[in-house]
Amino acid sequence: MRDIWPELFFTVVAHDARRKVPFRRPSADEQTVLRQMQVKLLVRPQDIKACDQILAEHHYLHNARLVGEHLRYAVIWQGRWLAVAAWSAPALHLKGPGRLYRLERGATARAPVLGP
Repeated sequence: MRDIWPELFFTVVAHDARRKVPFRRPSADEQTVLRQMQVKLLVRPQDIKACDQILAEHHYLHNARLVGEHLRYAVIWQGRWLAVAAWSAPALHLKGPGRLYRLERGATARAPVLGP
């Protein structure tokens, strides 16, 4: 099978919301790759460490710190990690955004003004 990664994952497609773009079915090679991919929940300490290193290297904040409960996943094809994803719960001690707003006289609920 030829190396299809550059065209499969690094092709930038311009999208115009006003124009309907026809669906393109994956080629036979692309379907083979997609069938072989796995999404793995990372639970082993060495996998979590590897995920954090990738996030710290490639994330715009260069930090892999997750707050609260969290999940980390890796997309794997032929033993190679192609992507990682992480989710974390919001901190419970933070107040909701509604407490940060006050309404000016005559203002509607849709037009909050920041204030004490």
